Amino acid sequence: MSNVSVAIGTIFLAILTYRSTIELKKQYKNSIMREKAMLINTKTIPLLKKKIEELCSYLGNDEFIKFEGGISNPVLKITPNCFIDIVRSENAFTVVNEEIYLIYTADDYFKNHMGSAVSSINMYHKNALELEKLVKSVFNSETPDSFIRHSKEIGLSEFGTDFTNTLRPIEDFLSIVYIVARTGSKNAYTNGSVNIINLIKRRYDELHSAALADPESKRISTEIQVKLRDINANISDAYDEIKKLEELWQNKFII
Repeated sequence: MSNVSVAIGTIFLAILTYRSTIELKKQYKNSIMREKAMLINTKTIPLLKKKIEELCSYLGNDEFIKFEGGISNPVLKITPNCFIDIVRSENAFTVVNEEIYLIYTADDYFKNHMGSAVSSINMYHKNALELEKLVKSVFNSETPDSFIRHSKEIGLSEFGTDFTNTLRPIEDFLSIVYIVARTGSKNAYTNGSVNIINLIKRRYDELHSAALADPESKRISTEIQVKLRDINANISDAYDEIKKLEELWQNKFII
């Protein structure tokens, strides 16, 4: 065999080896990406979707507040850090100053769609903090005498008697009505005085109007409703992006 033939054979073998190495590296990278995608899809994504569905349920059913540990202890069920708590244990994310960032960017599908979802989730966190502040201001406010008077009048009209005579202490029960009427969480109080539950259910619009009789109460109530709409948009956008990511992974046989 001539030297030229040997040289050509050597070059050809080198090209095949190079291409083979490139292909092996590509297969290895795809294998790692597939393994990572499957881990995220089975561990983190179901938790994110479940939390979004839970929050949507609270918003859709007007039950984003609950009274636990007694009638005087209202709690906001829309918690700002709920998504941060989910992603902390997944090394595809990092949390800095209560803001989520992607650190796994090798997968373009994940980078693009989960990146968009995370942006919406970070906006959720900001809006939920602002909602929390607004709602706590309602929790900590005094129930106005004018609202107590109006509530008793509405109750007398509804039941034909002063139902408040059976409630002790009456201030606690009417503070529940006041909180529900100001925040718009109509189904926050579902376990307790039947008369209070029925009064809220049947005469909510009148109670709501009475609670917003002064401009400051009306302003805070309006801001709460704006924040609730913003939060609903945030989590809906995040859910849509997560679903798109799942569909892409499935269509590309990654998961």
